[in-house]
Amino acid sequence: FILPDVVLMCDGKLAAEDGTLPSRAFIKVIGSDGTNMKLRPNDDGAFGFKAEPETTYLIQCGARGYISQKFTIDTNGKTRSETIVLNVKLKKFE
Repeated sequence: FILPDVVLMCDGKLAAEDGTLPSRAFIKVIGSDGTNMKLRPNDDGAFGFKAEPETTYLIQCGARGYISQKFTIDTNGKTRSETIVLNVKLKKFE
């Protein structure tokens, strides 16, 4: 038997509470495997990256004038391919 590779993806969408994409929106990804990257969402707010097995990721989403949000994704022990979905709504500073 040959087992298929485990493919782990993180896909998301970033928007303000009103559904628009804030200018200068960003996504920072820091992994326990040494991953350190900064992503920009596309014009409709979508973003994504391939996650590595046996890794914990800290994901920070934000934009100037908005309160940042942090998420943790853990791929430890995952034995099946999976897409982890994050839908992020940013709230403006008051």
